[in-house]
Amino acid sequence: SVQVTGLALVTAQELRRTGDAPDLDLDAVVLGAFWHDLGKLDELSWRGSFKYTARAAGATHMGWGLCRVTEAVTRAETTTGWQPTERQRELIDHLLHIVASHHGQKDWGALVEPASREAWCVSTADHLSAKAQPITDTAGTGTPLAEGWERVRTGSSGRSQFISPSASRPRSGTGWPRPPPGSALHGRR
Repeated sequence: SVQVTGLALVTAQELRRTGDAPDLDLDAVVLGAFWHDLGKLDELSWRGSFKYTARAAGATHMGWGLCRVTEAVTRAETTTGWQPTERQRELIDHLLHIVASHHGQKDWGALVEPASREAWCVSTADHLSAKAQPITDTAGTGTPLAEGWERVRTGSSGRSQFISPSASRPRSGTGWPRPPPGSALHGRR
């Protein structure tokens, strides 16, 4: 999440600097990028290696992330009487959309596709981070970082994913997340 946050922020800053998206909300990008995988707290457990939990069968980490954000907001409102400002509501809405769309495409597991420039920045950064994993794992040799994990290639693009032996194989997908319509990057590859 830290790496995704850095990549998303650099992307967003560049879009603002070039004038392609001067009103892009950097706060929403940072908040969404940092918390995009919040639902993995429910989807995975660690006991010497990562394992999928029983909860993973009921929803993806995106679904669990939406639940966690919604529960936190509701709890703050009901227990403390917090009334979010319009700006705070806007950031919450951005966060919910980014969590739901950070895989970029429905065939990659996204609940919805990114519909804002902020969500597109996070989705693209998450995708780049996943692509960079073979570089950061033991100098790209394919040796898993955690015992019990294996590297698999999926789809015609040969993209790599790391899975635990107890996990089902990931669905294949090709290409990069598409930028939202109306953005300066729409239609470019």
